[in-house]
Amino acid sequence: MDGRERLIEIMKSQGLNAKQLSLELEVSAGTISNIMSGRNKPSLELLQNIATHFPFIESDWLFMGKGEMYKAGYEPVNHSASDPDLFSQMEEKPVVTTQKSVTTSPTHIQSAITNTSTSSRTVQKILIFYTDGTFEER
Repeated sequence: MDGRERLIEIMKSQGLNAKQLSLELEVSAGTISNIMSGRNKPSLELLQNIATHFPFIESDWLFMGKGEMYKAGYEPVNHSASDPDLFSQMEEKPVVTTQKSVTTSPTHIQSAITNTSTSSRTVQKILIFYTDGTFEER
């Protein structure tokens, strides 16, 4: 197993894609991309960085491809495709608006502009959205 294949195994075991791994290791995405494409081999510095960030990975396996991937006693977390992603983990919170309902007549719009303006700020733009999917900018 070469360095590229070991890097892929680490990414799979940690549930990371190339971009996430580059952020974790604080290296450029291009560095990881070049290794993944086979253009470059992992440098000694990168392998040391991996060993520092993932201390449960066996050094002999990481540097030379010998032995087991994990140090004795380490139980890998099963990262599967069914794990929720970042967005499915977000709590849905109800959106609360405190704006008054504004009709589309110009006098009502001007009234809304006057009511929301203060001495330190003014309304710059108003967008009116209609139920038929169109909108108007004022």
